[in-house]
Amino acid sequence: MNPRITLEQWQALVAVVDASGYAQAAERLHKSQSSVTYLVQKLESLLDVKAFEIKGRKAVLTPAGQLLYRRARVLLDEAASLEKAAKSAAAGWEAEIRIAGEIIFPPWLLLKCFDKLNAESPHTRIEYFESVIAGTNVSLQVTATGTSPLSYQWTFNGSNLAGATANPLFLATVQPSQAGNYAVVVTNVAGAVTSAVASLTVLVPPAITLTS
Repeated sequence: MNPRITLEQWQALVAVVDASGYAQAAERLHKSQSSVTYLVQKLESLLDVKAFEIKGRKAVLTPAGQLLYRRARVLLDEAASLEKAAKSAAAGWEAEIRIAGEIIFPPWLLLKCFDKLNAESPHTRIEYFESVIAGTNVSLQVTATGTSPLSYQWTFNGSNLAGATANPLFLATVQPSQAGNYAVVVTNVAGAVTSAVASLTVLVPPAITLTS
């Protein structure tokens, strides 16, 4: 099914809400007020839904309009993110990089490097491989921004980890059965995003059993 609503129409809807009126939205979008009104009315007509109702002199979102507004914000953010990703690819940034680290390497320094890379190329996906010795403690942490509150759900090999809703994720005395791919889904009212994958390898030291 091809979408019938254009990004311009969704942008007009969001602007009317964020700017608290059609006149202010028109100024923000550098359009005439009649153009903004037409875009919103066309959206309502195509979807057969009323997004706004007039109360006094102010346009107020209907319950259906509130749903459309929240989803439109996510859609516009995704569109902007796609454009940035395309620019990053055109500038020569890698779409994905894989990094292997040892437990002796300072994790704070590695996270600092990841933050710097994310600031310069936010659309580069990082896959991190870490090796630890069985029986040691492991802490996995992400830095997330967005409208509060933020909720976290950690996954292990693609499945949700029961009760793993804190940041950082603390794994005590890890065992070989806990080796695998870890990631976290961060969610707020505007949507959800999944982190890069951290691949954990658990090394088992040699053991000697004497037999007589």
